[in-house]
Order: sequence, then C-alpha cells, then structure tokens
Amino acid sequence: MFEHTKRIIEKVENDLINKLREAMEIPSPPNVKGESYEDSISYFFEKYLGSIYDFHTRVSIIDFLGLCFEEFKPIENEFDIVATYKTAVPKIILEHKRQKFIPYDSVAFIIQVKQDLDKGKLKSDLEKLKKIRSLPLCPGRVPASVTYPNSLNVGGPSVSPLNILFYLRKSISDEAIESLLKEFKDCWDFLVIVEDKKLLVNYRIAKTLNELTKENLQILKERSNKIKTLLDTWEEAIERELEKVVEESFMVLGKDEHPLISLICLIPVMVPYPIVCNSTAFFLVNVFPESLIFSLGPKFTEILLEEILKRNKK
Repeated sequence: MFEHTKRIIEKVENDLINKLREAMEIPSPPNVKGESYEDSISYFFEKYLGSIYDFHTRVSIIDFLGLCFEEFKPIENEFDIVATYKTAVPKIILEHKRQKFIPYDSVAFIIQVKQDLDKGKLKSDLEKLKKIRSLPLCPGRVPASVTYPNSLNVGGPSVSPLNILFYLRKSISDEAIESLLKEFKDCWDFLVIVEDKKLLVNYRIAKTLNELTKENLQILKERSNKIKTLLDTWEEAIERELEKVVEESFMVLGKDEHPLISLICLIPVMVPYPIVCNSTAFFLVNVFPESLIFSLGPKFTEILLEEILKRNKK
C-alpha cells in the first residue's frame, strides 16, 4: 500500500471509531423512549450503507409461517437494528400492541448492539441470533440478485441475513469469547469490539472470501504466466490461513486491517443485492395460503398444508 493511501485509510478508520465512540456513549435511561445509542449506531450505518438498505431500531421479526411465535417469547423478539432491502416489496411494517414486526424475507442483516461485552450479554445475544437463524425464509424471496464482484444470479438459493454483534468495549477474556463463539459458530457472522479495534469474522464468511480470492487468482494466472509461481505461493498461504480459521471458527482483523472499514465493505460483498426482494409470502400465506402450495417446494408445502389443516379444524 502506498504511504499516502495508507494515511488516508488510517484517518478514515480513526474517524469512524471516534464517531462510534461518541454514538455509543450516549446515555440511554431505562424505560425512557426516544433517541438512544441504538438509533445513533443505526444512523451511523445508514450514512454509509443507506443507499441500498433501510434501517429500523428495536423491532421484531416475523417469518412467513409465523414460527417466530413458537421460537420467541414476546419480550424476546426485539432486535436492536434491522436492515431491510430498499427493493423489498411490499414495504409494510406490521404493528400489534405497540410492537413493530418486520417480515423476515425483507431482511438483509441484523445488528445486536451493546456498550459493554460481558459473558452474559454475549451468550444472550448469541442465543437470540440462534433462534432467528432457525426461522424459515421463503425460497422465492430473491428471484434475481447482483453479487460481488459483477455476477447476476437468477433463481439461486436465498442467502440468510447476516447476524452482526456490535460492542463498544469488553469486560471478558478472549478465551471466554472464543469458547462462546465456537459453541454458537453457525449463528453469527461478524463481531465488532470498537475500543479494541477488532473485527471477528466467522469461518463461513472467511471461506466465502477465500473462494472469491481463488477465482480472482485463477484469472490472473491465465493472464500472466510470469507471475504464476508467485500466485501459487500466495494461494497456498491463503489455504493454510483458512485451515487455521476453520479450526478456530473465526479470524480476527485488528487495527492494521482497518476493522470498521472492512465491515462496512464486507456487508454488501457478502449479502447479494436483490433486484427485487419479494416479501409477499407472509401476506399470501396468511390471506390466501392455497396460492403458494405449488411454488414453495416439498418441504415448505408440507409445513404449509399442516398449518392449513389446523386452521380448517378450528
């Protein structure tokens, strides 16, 4: 990296960290409605990613089959920040007894925000993210999408929304964090500790990034035989690093890897951007369920038929 470029990136990273510190130090009195640090962090992300996502604070998630009511107690189903696709249709937020519900099919990523990371809060957040990841997504929610770096996918499998953990500081040992992240390794994607200038990246994300790197290396090899040996060596080093990441269940990006800039750039890389995000399934299932029986596939059709039979017996 050129020296001037390095200084610019470092300044941007430091500015981001300072803004986050200010936002997360905003006092948030209990039982007082109004702006809190969740709102401030939401505004922070909206500033940089608001062109493709809408942001909502302290909202609940509802899946198209309504299984969220079995997974969550009412008080549990509230998430700090939920980002939805701007291309989602219909753009409807459901409200019931002062609780706002976002259709899960319209969600791009979820952020759980805390000022202090301790063992109890981390485990609680991970358990909540585990429940949300168990909820079904309609197979047809992303009929066509643009993926990094320049691919158009039509009718491909739907990618689960990212689960992000975001903390200002920690009062827990690295060993305790590692143990919990391994225990819940399939439930989270990114974990940020602002004061430590650290971004922890789940091994599944690292594997995907590795595949993208290998694809680009292959293109370079085909274009230039002169640097093929160098690229082979680089690819071997990447594979060794990936083996370590998979074993530990995550990799760590420290301050020299500019964790906040990395997170802001990795989110749109890892989440396909749908040309249209179809979030109609919740409404159709609950208003006219028979219309979806033959379009959801055997697994979901079976679940849906059971729900229809239960409803007809009442």
